[in-house]
Amino acid sequence: MQIAMIGLGRMGGNMSRRLMQAGHQCVVYARSAKSRQEYAGYGATAAASLEDVLRTSQVIVVFAGVTSENRGFLAKREFELIAPGSIFLLMSRAGIVDFPEFLRQVEGGRFLAATDVFPAEPAPPGDRSRRIEGLLLSPHRAGATRDSLHEIGRQTVADAELILRGLPPLSCRRAQRETVLRSRSKPIERS
Repeated sequence: MQIAMIGLGRMGGNMSRRLMQAGHQCVVYARSAKSRQEYAGYGATAAASLEDVLRTSQVIVVFAGVTSENRGFLAKREFELIAPGSIFLLMSRAGIVDFPEFLRQVEGGRFLAATDVFPAEPAPPGDRSRRIEGLLLSPHRAGATRDSLHEIGRQTVADAELILRGLPPLSCRRAQRETVLRSRSKPIERS
């Protein structure tokens, strides 16, 4: 089965490698051609364009973060490129898609979908998304398993020990000003 990965940051990149290790064929897309080529080196197919990914993939997984450049970049035109009967998994941020259009496409039966992100979290009790056939909802806790939380704790303690010895941390990263200023994910506020 061909699985498309849109977004190759920490989550999308790690998921792509794991899927390929499990024997799946991955087609990858990121705005950066360098990122696409890096994952081609791991065995993925680097998509020439977003349109190619949407037209040719049975399963599409979105892990892209929201920036001022890509907010709502998956909208009606892009959804209509997706082959009927495909599966669309929205795993990063709701702002990456035109969310009302995403709901319309699922409601209309174009594709099946799952999401663990919503424009307002948690989705209010009467929210339209809670009533759509073909849409699987999950709370925004995809990575919050016992093992992953223990691993986060282990990495935090290991980095603290390095910092106390005057060494740079391995897991924690300094927020880059230019990245933070472009981010549109909640709860970022400009000061």
